[in-house]
Amino acid sequence: MCKRASDVAKLATRAANGELGDTDDWLAAERRWREKGLPVSELLSMSDERWPFPPNIREEGFPVGAAYMDVHLRKSTPSLLALYTQSSSSRLLHERLATWVFNTFRWSAAASGFDWITPELLRKLLNQTGESFIPLDFVEALMGAGRFDQDWVSLLDELGRSSEIRFYLSEPPASDSLAEGLIRVFRNEPEKVGLIPLLASLLVDGTGGQFGDLEAQPHLYQEKNVRKAAVLLALAHSHLTAEYSRKLATMTAEFNDPLTVQEAVDVISNNELFSEATDVYLMEAYRQLSPNSWEARSTLIGGLNDSLRRQSSGIDTMNVYKKLALPEGLIEILSDS
Repeated sequence: MCKRASDVAKLATRAANGELGDTDDWLAAERRWREKGLPVSELLSMSDERWPFPPNIREEGFPVGAAYMDVHLRKSTPSLLALYTQSSSSRLLHERLATWVFNTFRWSAAASGFDWITPELLRKLLNQTGESFIPLDFVEALMGAGRFDQDWVSLLDELGRSSEIRFYLSEPPASDSLAEGLIRVFRNEPEKVGLIPLLASLLVDGTGGQFGDLEAQPHLYQEKNVRKAAVLLALAHSHLTAEYSRKLATMTAEFNDPLTVQEAVDVISNNELFSEATDVYLMEAYRQLSPNSWEARSTLIGGLNDSLRRQSSGIDTMNVYKKLALPEGLIEILSDS
């Protein structure tokens, strides 16, 4: 409720003047809410001057600033949106309701209950709430309903360019349609580089999709978060070479970001991309990172161990068999096992 020192001082003054109520006032207020509910008119009567609640809490008002909405009550979304729209006269109330609306969207995104969200409304909610984690589930629902238009593409491009925004999936997608849809849009509009972090977040989760021929060139992008995401996409290219892996490793070391390293290892592991080229990337990134970057280096060691465990020893091939001087006849048993 208090964002500035002046807010604390204001509340202290109100408390000293007895304007925040006593035990009897609050017990009476709780009885009133249980017996009569909370009229919308009382919420809308809130002003910034009377925030976080009016002095006569016994007779009217509600501590909106300390309340939380059950986001599972999706049936209340139309009423909540109407209340949010009507509350613009009070900045503090409007911001609090914006948090409720965004949380409703965040949960509904996983349940395809997205009908009411628009690009303009989502942009406004993000600006008001300062939220930075956005579920990608609703994008798949928009595509399925034929509502993923140019306005949505432009907003996602804008959000993807921001270093403050992180994308995630509430639930694993039912198919490759989300990844394939975003890949298709990016191929058609490669200037929408803000889509690269979205694609990278899907790749990190191993959600499927044909990323192997997707061209993302990290050195071409200005935004640091886009360059990081482009490195992840480049690791998944079907024609990745050892030489280019070394360049990607150099970029990764320059980022000096443990999260990017973790995501790179996840891309390789979750998508079964282990190869000579990705091994070169892991070893070269480890070599170039400072010893002080112990967390990132430890992650890379884990990735190399994972790669090693997935490699065949070759013991069932004649060349390895002879080098080890194993007993005759054992190779037939190994080959049949």
